[in-house]
Amino acid sequence: MIDFIEVCNFKAGTKVQQQSKNVFILNTCQRTLIVGVRCHPEFEDLKSLYEDELLLDYNSSEAYQFLLEIICGLKSKLAGESEIINQFKEAYEAYLAQGKVNTLVMKFMEKLFQDAKKIRHAHLNNVHQVSYASLSRSIIRSKSDSKRILILGTGKLAEDLVKTLTKRYSVYIIGRNKEKLAYFNETYQTKILSWGSQDLISEFSVIINTISNKIPALSNAFFSTWHKLQESSLMIDLSSPSILPTEAIRHEHIYTLEDVFQAGAEENISKNNSIRNALIEIEKIVEKRKYTFTHQNYNSWDELAFC
Repeated sequence: MIDFIEVCNFKAGTKVQQQSKNVFILNTCQRTLIVGVRCHPEFEDLKSLYEDELLLDYNSSEAYQFLLEIICGLKSKLAGESEIINQFKEAYEAYLAQGKVNTLVMKFMEKLFQDAKKIRHAHLNNVHQVSYASLSRSIIRSKSDSKRILILGTGKLAEDLVKTLTKRYSVYIIGRNKEKLAYFNETYQTKILSWGSQDLISEFSVIINTISNKIPALSNAFFSTWHKLQESSLMIDLSSPSILPTEAIRHEHIYTLEDVFQAGAEENISKNNSIRNALIEIEKIVEKRKYTFTHQNYNSWDELAFC
């Protein structure tokens, strides 16, 4: 029953925490989404709590199309980017881990993943190769001769960077998660620095940050010293909003996420035909889902009886 689903799109930076088994939540650097059964009390309560941050609200087939375009990367600043798929999957796994989640939301999300896979395979195979990681690599190639790169963080974006950079560069990683650090070392032969080694950051001329929380080591004093130590200093900050001091962001050798988006804008021109075909396919699939999305064999219909 696709007509019962509602999707709310909040401003980027709206940190909605998972509070209900009846609501799926996705927090990304570009938006925050909640997906739930329309008029369900828990969905409505969460929606009201953040109503001042609400940008868009979709129901039924419009909600399905909106999410399908997002998960295919067609509403990202890097059109067709693939990181959003991993973000959706990780958020969905966290949602399922609560146990006995809302069956309609679960069915809706699984159909969404199924359709997104078909669209990407048919129209976006070449498009998704352009990513934050590949654009970061292009910036490094054009701005630095260094063969050593330090990555701050151990999340999915950090792993994408490692995969993209290890063939050409000697990659070092610093982070708090010891298990992930060991994984990077064993899987990709990256060199590991413990979180207690933050004083070593200034020894690298090329640094990529993927951590969204404030890092005490990256202060104004650090950047003042770092630029003097490293004549060809280059930092790419992929956090959103940027965790760097305002003074540091103004430096010509500091690239924020917005700068990376700008670098990807030129790539988007050559992808327009593929993206146009993907959007046409999405419209066809959504029209089909209006009539074929069914709600069968669920434990209770009570969760739908709110409107």
